[in-house]
Amino acid sequence: MPSEKLCLQALDQHQEKLSSLPNVQGMGVVAAKGEAADSDELAVAVYVQEKRPLDSLAPADRIPETLEVRDGDRVRLVPVRVIEQGPVGLE
Repeated sequence: MPSEKLCLQALDQHQEKLSSLPNVQGMGVVAAKGEAADSDELAVAVYVQEKRPLDSLAPADRIPETLEVRDGDRVRLVPVRVIEQGPVGLE
């Protein structure tokens, strides 16, 4: 189970690639499942305007299910949660 530190490392290492994908509006660290803020199981959140079926996206435009993180000599996997949030705008 990834720690907050590992999730933040994943964001740091993959932010540029993730933010360049179509439909991506933001990123953060969230509970791997549900809404529990104090969950021991964390994930990288990728916020999108609208979730789309995988077959409607080019392979290069798909958000990965996990992110590889270099942790010293080890490579660890951090889960990704795609969260639909609708349009974002200024009020």
